[in-house]
Amino acid sequence: MSVTFQYKKKGVVYKMIMPNTDADKFIESFQKVKEMGEIKSNRSGNTGVGKTLEDIMNVEENNLQIPDLFNFEIKSQRNLSESYVTLFTKSPKPPRINNTLRLKYGSNDEVFNDIKVLHTSVFHSRWNTHMAGYGYRTYVDYENEKLLLKLKSLETDVEEDFTIYWDFEDLNIKLNNKLQNLAFVKADVSRREDGEYFFFKECILYTGGLTLNRFLKAIEDDYIMFDVRIGAYKNPNNRATYGKIHDHGSGFRIKKQNFLNLYDRELRIT
Repeated sequence: MSVTFQYKKKGVVYKMIMPNTDADKFIESFQKVKEMGEIKSNRSGNTGVGKTLEDIMNVEENNLQIPDLFNFEIKSQRNLSESYVTLFTKSPKPPRINNTLRLKYGSNDEVFNDIKVLHTSVFHSRWNTHMAGYGYRTYVDYENEKLLLKLKSLETDVEEDFTIYWDFEDLNIKLNNKLQNLAFVKADVSRREDGEYFFFKECILYTGGLTLNRFLKAIEDDYIMFDVRIGAYKNPNNRATYGKIHDHGSGFRIKKQNFLNLYDRELRIT
């Protein structure tokens, strides 16, 4: 048995055949992590919980558009967190449009006044507001098979005259490659003088039913937002990056309680 993944490069769709695995292997791997008890974070900050879990489960960092482990894409979060979970990152088209948005419609960074940054959360059903005077929303254009990112002046209520979009094909490839099976891991957190410690206590497996139409419907219902997060590096100890622009991974995000708007089944592992 095998599973075929697709990825797109320079307009050409390629296929990659990977060996088929099942939920039993993932469950066995997670149970070993749980038996380890509290584990010291490998990284400070919000990404520490995910990086630590991936290191323990031997998930290698790479750019391949395939699931993390045993055909499951792994998402993790501190147990009491109510923040959104990133499904995947995907900048819109045309190329480098995120940088154009930052330069033309961004605001001055609070530390580096000469640098434009852009942080805004975009939903489908309503225009948001940004301090630089513009509003954003998404719109599903079924006729042209595009998901649009719209932008308007809050002062004049006039939309900007250019097209920012994601092709349905590109979104579909991303969904098929990465997210057909999703593992969401919750971690209890304890903080000590030497850093954070995680106890990965529960995992929920989501499987079945994810399609492009279901993803787009979740966007239309505001279960999924597009989050633009383009800031600046602020660690003075890293001279190579200090004060430089950093796209933190602008992408599509969802609350953990809304996963079943994308999938048919959930299996809790405790």
